[in-house]
Amino acid sequence: MPVSEDRPSLAALAAISLRIGLVAYGGPATAILLLEHELVDRRKVTTKEGLLQSLTISRALPGSTSPQLLFSTGYHLRGVLGGTIMAATYLIPSFMVAVLLTIGILRFGANPWVAKALRGVAVGAVGLIFAAVVRLGGTILKDPFAWFLAAVGCALSLAFRLEASFLVIGGGLIGWAVRRKSP
Repeated sequence: MPVSEDRPSLAALAAISLRIGLVAYGGPATAILLLEHELVDRRKVTTKEGLLQSLTISRALPGSTSPQLLFSTGYHLRGVLGGTIMAATYLIPSFMVAVLLTIGILRFGANPWVAKALRGVAVGAVGLIFAAVVRLGGTILKDPFAWFLAAVGCALSLAFRLEASFLVIGGGLIGWAVRRKSP
């Protein structure tokens, strides 16, 4: 992952991932957008390509993508301690928010106002996921073969509900096999 000489401090990494952990509703797509905004656009300490490298590693591993992405990004910026701090400060607040929301939904979920609000949150989350796909897709899908491979992966995922790691590893193997033959 390309890293700037002006790396953020460990405290800054903790603050970034704490904020992301508190507001990253919608899964890894939201965390990706927030990380990209903070580390690529605002602080310019890494590149979109570097963030995509971390994302690729995170998606190929079993488990939750977001904490792995934050660990990988923190590791590239400040080593093992940076990765650990970013993953921990992301997980703790999101866990606490999840507990509080679950208690609230179980207690007030039958209320029609609460149900409508939750539907609105879900729609907003889908919008964030779509925005992440569009922004990151434009970075990596630079030729017809890449678009084709992404479309096939999407179709397989929708049709067969394949595990993400199979799609990532399969796409990597196909990309490698095809690209090694070209100059």
